[in-house]
Amino acid sequence: MEKEIKIVTGQDITPWRKEINNLSRASYPVFILQDNANIDHDWNRIYTDFIDFQMVFLRDDKFATVANSIPLFVPEGVMSLPDEGWDWALVTGYRQFDEKIEPNVLIGLSVMVNPEMRGLGLSKICLSEFKKMARKLNFKKLYIPVRPTKKPDYPDMPFEEYINKRNPDGRYLDPWLNLHYSLGGKFIGICHKSMRTQADLATWSKWTGMDFSKSGQYDVPGALEKITVDKESDRAVYLEPNVWIEHTV
Repeated sequence: MEKEIKIVTGQDITPWRKEINNLSRASYPVFILQDNANIDHDWNRIYTDFIDFQMVFLRDDKFATVANSIPLFVPEGVMSLPDEGWDWALVTGYRQFDEKIEPNVLIGLSVMVNPEMRGLGLSKICLSEFKKMARKLNFKKLYIPVRPTKKPDYPDMPFEEYINKRNPDGRYLDPWLNLHYSLGGKFIGICHKSMRTQADLATWSKWTGMDFSKSGQYDVPGALEKITVDKESDRAVYLEPNVWIEHTV
């Protein structure tokens, strides 16, 4: 890459918090930002107790990318990880920190690229830096509950079919999954309930601009799976599936 990439971490991230928040809103559907684990377990704690595990990437001193991670303990030789995926990683990381449990793996939580700088290979750099961080900590594994980025473009395709779908050239249809596999990532399972968002129907209507007139399953923009609406209880629940990927570092 012809332009300089600088990595900022620790307290040096603080001046970039506004840009990080703006990028979060631009990168995810609004209902994802309301993920119940996020609400119940203050996402901002990532930038206090876990500040040294967050990275901002600058390209020629301009905000380009943010990569979030959290360390936690996972027994060696584990063959699967919880179905709750992202939510489990965040909640468990916080709990283990409070209980002073020594971590042994790094969990990648999020990689967000400034829309103006997409297509420059920055996601690949982020994954490489996650691995470097894990190595410096003498961790052997990096686990990531991967959110397939293009799944919302295929709302009628079952999740399991989508994540295995390949292009004629043999590459995976989903570019984010394809990048992980090309860098040695190993599929270890689907976390079907990786993120949980629940709210009343008025709130869902505000988030989506849709009318939920009866109970049932609904496709909503940006979702990887349908949301479940219960008109009688005035609630709708979204359970987002992700893909657990393991990287050996």
